[in-house]
Amino acid sequence: VPGDRLLRIAGTGPEEARLRALAASDPRVELLGFLSEAELAAEYAAALAVPFVPADEDWGLVSVEAMGCAKAVITCTDSGGPIELVDHDVTGLVTAPEPTALAAAMTRLATEAGLAERLGDAGRARASRITWDAVVHRLTAITDRRARVAGSRGPGRRVAPGDDEAPADWRRPTHPKLVVLSTFAVAPALGGGQIRALHLYGALTTHFDVELVCLAAAHEHARRATLAPGLHQTVVPRSHAHLRAEERWERAAGVTVSDIVAGELLARSPTYLTAVRTALQDADAVVLAHPYLLAALDLVASSLPVVYDAHNCELALKEMVLAGAENADELLARVAEVEGEALRRAVLTTVCSPADAAELAARYPGTDIDALLLVPNGADVAGTPFTTGDERDRATAAFLGRYGSLRARHGGEPRHLGVFFGSWHPPNIEAAKAIVAIAPAVADTVFVLGGGHAPSIARRDLPTNVAAVGIVSDATKLALLRAATVALNPMVTGSGTNLKLVEALAAGAPVVSTRTGARGLPVVDGEHLRLTTADDLAATVATAVVDPARHRRAAAGRALVERDYDWHTLGARLADVLATRL
Repeated sequence: VPGDRLLRIAGTGPEEARLRALAASDPRVELLGFLSEAELAAEYAAALAVPFVPADEDWGLVSVEAMGCAKAVITCTDSGGPIELVDHDVTGLVTAPEPTALAAAMTRLATEAGLAERLGDAGRARASRITWDAVVHRLTAITDRRARVAGSRGPGRRVAPGDDEAPADWRRPTHPKLVVLSTFAVAPALGGGQIRALHLYGALTTHFDVELVCLAAAHEHARRATLAPGLHQTVVPRSHAHLRAEERWERAAGVTVSDIVAGELLARSPTYLTAVRTALQDADAVVLAHPYLLAALDLVASSLPVVYDAHNCELALKEMVLAGAENADELLARVAEVEGEALRRAVLTTVCSPADAAELAARYPGTDIDALLLVPNGADVAGTPFTTGDERDRATAAFLGRYGSLRARHGGEPRHLGVFFGSWHPPNIEAAKAIVAIAPAVADTVFVLGGGHAPSIARRDLPTNVAAVGIVSDATKLALLRAATVALNPMVTGSGTNLKLVEALAAGAPVVSTRTGARGLPVVDGEHLRLTTADDLAATVATAVVDPARHRRAAAGRALVERDYDWHTLGARLADVLATRL
């Protein structure tokens, strides 16, 4: 790289050590060590550009600071977080992690008139949206797009964390009241269980007032909010004593078991029991979102009718999750006991799929399979724009064109976009790994893995056409579904109906799924989607992304969801049944 002064390197972390040998051999490189904020600001101001080239960085505050100072950022395709911020040739330059490539990028910025200024200005515009005020607003916001239920399009009413007074106007005198007990906060809804709870119980508000009483993680804030007319959420975190006892179980299991042991540890969270007792005072029935909080009703001496919303056959699911755990037998005995008791006590049990109904009947003798009500997972049809045909093709091209980091990582100009969403759950992790395995064979497609499962995927080992982006906002998820050439669901294990598949069909994304991924849905291969096996996944995806019939299948998939799987339709059906049982 030409010039009499090349690099000034601030800081005392591992990035400095990576370049120490360079500093020893080239007098144009200076190691500045620790800098005060004022000194750091002065260095940013004087710089032409800011190279930030860590290996597999989680986020990279340096990129945001540099962009905020209107400086172009140079980073590498293996740098991790920074390539999610730096768009190649838009806000900076993304290069291969090689000396010659870095030298070429630096030389280009030093010699190409106006380039550093143009990239820096674009970076500043982007960084202006990444502020501490925006972070605080996001962290403290209670509302979520998915809270727009029961016809409400406005934000939920928010109450300060820890406020013991519920909003006085959320109840409607003409509506009977349901209290839902959940081992997780329902809103904001990020995972499949939360999405089901928020939309399905929200849709019940045509007939009932619904109060969600949620036993949250110990680090969450207590809060009370009206999410929509007739839908209220009370969130109570586990106590520290509850958490410590829970952690002893988890150390032996090696996985999270907070739901399994929640019932027997409830006495250690008396604030939650107080919230349950208060909510039940004017209630007409209790809904269990999963069976694990059934013990709360005994602890508060409730005799109200119980509805069990079985998201899965919990015993079958936990057998898979706990495989190999040293305390698996003890934990599974607890699951069997509470799930069996919930089935016996419930005046109505809902299931997500016929396969789940058969599994519950087989596991728990005496269960009447014909009495189980099928309420599958659905989609927010009104809130999910349908995109197909030429409009989708244009959206794909625009999305891939906008995100230079995807192009840079891909090493070329990708033509297609594949997406997969899933929570941190063993079946989703398996499915994501299957996508990673077939990605090199479908080199013209970039695969984006979104959701809580992404941290389980080693980014260092990812093919260049796979991006594991983790949990994304609702807006980003919708944008990915709108632009996707193919939405993947290569599940090989699991139960219930797959919410991700219903959401993809609602958005008009052409779908490739295994039969396990499509379980419980009346979809037909070639009519609504393409079905495949794990062995044929690569070949099916390669064919599906160029198949002209994909848009016709997408239209049929949307029609199916509109007819039978809209949350409002599912909720209205459940509300009618509840009205006759309670």
